[in-house]
Amino acid sequence: MDQANWGTRLYFSDDRQSPLKAHRVLSKIRPEHLYNDAKSGRTPPSSYLNSVSRICERARSLCEAAEARFVATVADPEHGMPNSSSKYIEAIELAVYAAAEHIDDVNRIAAGLFSNKASLEKSPAFTKYNSAMRDCRKPISIMANRIKHEALRVRPIALEYGFDGRQMWLHGFRLEIVKDAMALPDKVAHGKGETISVVTLVWEIVILLLRCSDALHDFIKETLHLDDAAPEPCAPFSTLIRSLLRLPQYDFVKEGPIKRYKVFVDDTGDLAQVASGLRGSFKEGWGTYLRARPLGTVLETVAETGMTIKLATEMYVECVDWWG
Repeated sequence: MDQANWGTRLYFSDDRQSPLKAHRVLSKIRPEHLYNDAKSGRTPPSSYLNSVSRICERARSLCEAAEARFVATVADPEHGMPNSSSKYIEAIELAVYAAAEHIDDVNRIAAGLFSNKASLEKSPAFTKYNSAMRDCRKPISIMANRIKHEALRVRPIALEYGFDGRQMWLHGFRLEIVKDAMALPDKVAHGKGETISVVTLVWEIVILLLRCSDALHDFIKETLHLDDAAPEPCAPFSTLIRSLLRLPQYDFVKEGPIKRYKVFVDDTGDLAQVASGLRGSFKEGWGTYLRARPLGTVLETVAETGMTIKLATEMYVECVDWWG
């Protein structure tokens, strides 16, 4: 099987190379490449890594809050639902805001290579960059703007899923707007009002990081004609991937983020790092309980590559009930 067709390779060990390509070329930028406003602040590599660290920390905190809910409800499906969701809700909001801020940070780095906005917008490289960024930022930007400017509230949702005679709660949320004293799913953020899987939100953030990095990398390469430095590890990103893979992998819609940007997880290290014991997580998988592959397919072991485990493009799970 040709791994080149699988998409971007992700590692969860801190000593493996980062897939964030932007830093490889950012490290080659020199002061003479920058204009006055960009020279006065952090260097581009420092600004980029600071932004990546912030978004990874917020998303990791969301993973930890979500894992706590999974553990509690697996231990006691009937009574394990937390009485308070305030930390979980706050973690969702902070992760979304950090992702939106990362988009702004990347745009500022790109703009620092030009003397003014007019010259930036005339650049053919910027036209390509802007198109790529417009496509990747849409889901997160919509959520962040609606929460901030329309005072949407995050409503935690848990959907019941049964397999092998056992009950499991799959956690997500809705963004609701109050109209005529009624709380309704926000159609701008949700489309048809579907519940958003908390796992899907984190994947949206991971893929936003990857796509912003790709766009900034290509923009700088075309603008400054710099060569890449050697790939380096990025501990905040690999820590986020570990936290994400500890969660059950599922989606409530069929066209999730992994449909739009293919990734696969490849690591020959210690799988104990991602061992949460939760059914559906990276190490545990969904087992043989899900016989219809399009429903709930998440992980597929590929024999030809030994320890390589490919993340499939289907994370969709049908659920029978909801609790909020």
